[in-house]
Amino acid sequence: MIFSESYELYYKPKLENKTGKVIGIECQPRFKVENGITLSSNFFIENIYSTHRNYEMFLFTLQESTKHLRDINTSLCIFISVKRQDILSYDLATPIRVHCDNYGFSTSSITLQLDSSPINESDNVLFLKLNELKDAGVNIFIGQNQYSYDKRYVNYYSKIVRKLKYNLLLFKSKLLEITAI
Repeated sequence: MIFSESYELYYKPKLENKTGKVIGIECQPRFKVENGITLSSNFFIENIYSTHRNYEMFLFTLQESTKHLRDINTSLCIFISVKRQDILSYDLATPIRVHCDNYGFSTSSITLQLDSSPINESDNVLFLKLNELKDAGVNIFIGQNQYSYDKRYVNYYSKIVRKLKYNLLLFKSKLLEITAI
C-alpha cells in the first residue's frame, strides 16, 4: 500500500479526563518528509481530506495499529480519529469487522474518536451509520462522551423489518395464488 511507504503511525496514550487513567492508545498517522522528519498529525489529518485519500488513511491506520498492538499483546483500546464525513461517506464497519476477524483482534478494542460538535437531531443517516458501527462492536466517542445506541433508530429498524416480513409473506401468498392458476 502506498500509504505505508510515505507515512508512519505515532502512538500516544489516551487519558480519561476525570481520572487521568490511560484508557487506550491514540494512533495518528504522520507524513514522512525525509530522514526521519515528519509533519504533525493535526496538520496531516486536516490536509489529507483535500486529497480524498482519507479512507485509505483510515485503512492504513487500522491495519498498522492493530498489527503493532497485537504483537505487544496489550489490552488497551485503539483510538482512531475520524470525521463525520468519513462515517457518512464510507462503510467503516465492514473493513473493521473483516480486518479484526482476519487478525484475531477484537472489534471492541477499536474506538473511533469524533470531534465534539453536537449531532443534529435530524441527521438520521449519521445515527444509522453510528448504530451500524456499534452493531459491529466498535466503540465510538464524540468528544469525551461515549456514544450509545439511539433507541429511535433501533425502533425504526424494528418497524422496517416487521413491515418487510409482512410484505414478503404477502408477496409469497400472491405468488402461490398465481402459480396455482
